[in-house]
Amino acid sequence: FLNDDIYSMHAREEMLFYHTKENFLLFSRLEQPSISIGRLQSYSDILEDRALNDGVAVTRRKTGGRFMYLDENDVIVSFAFNINGLDKNIAYNLVCRLVIDSLNEIMNDSFHIEHNNDILHISNKKIGGATHNRNHPERPTRFMVHAYIRHRVDLNSLFKYCALDGHPLEDYVNDLAEYITSVSDINPNLTFPKFYSRFYSKLVRQFGNFVEEDVSESQ
Repeated sequence: FLNDDIYSMHAREEMLFYHTKENFLLFSRLEQPSISIGRLQSYSDILEDRALNDGVAVTRRKTGGRFMYLDENDVIVSFAFNINGLDKNIAYNLVCRLVIDSLNEIMNDSFHIEHNNDILHISNKKIGGATHNRNHPERPTRFMVHAYIRHRVDLNSLFKYCALDGHPLEDYVNDLAEYITSVSDINPNLTFPKFYSRFYSKLVRQFGNFVEEDVSESQ
C-alpha cells in the first residue's frame, strides 16, 4: 500500500488480526505526515494545535510503545500471524530478527534491537522501531507486530508535534539528533525505490519461511 493513510492502515491491521486466520505481512507507505500513539500513551503528549495546523493525522493504535511520527520517507511493515502456543515474547523476538537480518543483508551493515522497541544501527543511532499487541482473550493464538524503518528523516518534523512531560521535543532536537539515523544517512546511494524493493523481497521470503516452520522446533 504505497499511497496509504494511517487510519486505513490501522483499520486494515485490526481487520486482519480479529477477523482472519491467515498469516499476513503488509507493507505501507503513508501519503501524509502522521502520528501513531500507543494504546496507553496520553494524548496530552501530542501538540494538537501544531498537528491540526499542518494537517498531520493522529491516531491511536492497539499496540504498545510511545508515539511514532511517520511520513512518506518510512517503510512500515505489519505482521499478523498465528503463534500456535509459541510464547509471545519469543514470537516477537523472532519477527524482529527477520527485520534485522533483512537490514543487515541489504545494507551490508549491522543492526540490532535495544529496549525491546528500538531498531539501532551499530553506531547506536535509531533507524526504526517495533512493537506488538497484547494478548487478546478471544484470539489467544493470534499475534501482531508493527515495525518501521526510516529511509530518510527530517529531524524538525520528527520532533515538532510531540512533547515529553509538557516540554516540546523540538526543544531538544540538537541533543537528540546524534541518536537518530536513516537508510540514506548510512548509504546515500540507496534510493527509496531500491531500498523498498530489496527490503520487500528479502522480508517476504524470510516471513514465508518463518510461518512455514514447525512452531515447536522454533521454540
